Amino acid sequence: MLTFQLDTTQVQARIANMAAQVAAMPPKMQEQMTTWQSADMNRKRPETETPDDHTVATQVWRRGRPMVMLLKTGSKFSHPGHPYRGMMSVRPILRPVLFDQLHARMVALLAAIKW
Repeated sequence: MLTFQLDTTQVQARIANMAAQVAAMPPKMQEQMTTWQSADMNRKRPETETPDDHTVATQVWRRGRPMVMLLKTGSKFSHPGHPYRGMMSVRPILRPVLFDQLHARMVALLAAIKW
């Protein structure tokens, strides 16, 4: 009969270290998402939400806010003769350039993890 004994303490320590680094990612991701919104998207008030411990999200609105919200608040767009009333842009809400910038930020963040 053969008997094998393995010392797995180094492997367990490495896996525990990787798990700790992954657990520390959401605050860093939220920081990068907020930086992306303020620097790349030129948002004055970036809104970043964390619905759970492993998710960071933001809402990208067409023209800043929906037209329904603007019409209800009595803004300049609510005037019937305003030239922008009812016009819709054909430009995508999240342009590919902005998505690529966000992707580059997140890849750089993941590259910082020591596997």
